[in-house]
Amino acid sequence: MRLRALVLTASLIPATVWAQTPAEDAVELTLAVVAGLAGPTGDASDAYTASGSVGGELDLKLAPVWVLTGTVAYNEAAPRASSNTTKTTILELGASVKYIISPTPTSDPHIRFGLALYNRDVGGTVKETNFGVNGGAGVDFNLSGSRLGFTATALYHKIFITSTSRSNPDWQYFNLWAGIRVRII
Repeated sequence: MRLRALVLTASLIPATVWAQTPAEDAVELTLAVVAGLAGPTGDASDAYTASGSVGGELDLKLAPVWVLTGTVAYNEAAPRASSNTTKTTILELGASVKYIISPTPTSDPHIRFGLALYNRDVGGTVKETNFGVNGGAGVDFNLSGSRLGFTATALYHKIFITSTSRSNPDWQYFNLWAGIRVRII
């Protein structure tokens, strides 16, 4: 009888430990669809005005405060003056690291830094792919008991133009994004 009680108690210990393990320690995979504003800064803001941006992000949360993020985004900058009728589009393919500053059950405020390839098309006359960096901050909101959530992010991008013509200075722009998140795993 004592042996049965001991075996039963020993078998319950792993189940009790498993039940008490916080969900935040588990690996998570989340997909976000975002849209918002893309606004040129620096020299680019002289000729272009803020326009739209759409994208998708895939987050892989490996630890309670560290997240790897893959990003694909389409950004558009509209001409500022009637003398400039050239629209610029930028396709971004990037990877970032997010650090969650103070995780809570309902929100994850974070800062992030990343690298990306930017394919820039200036009205069909200049088409080039260049390397760049980005950084920013945001908040991911989690709906209790649901796989759905929301995200809000502000990002700054700097594209290092490598063309031989220096008439194309490095480009900088920002994104203000909001979107819906779906936890896959």
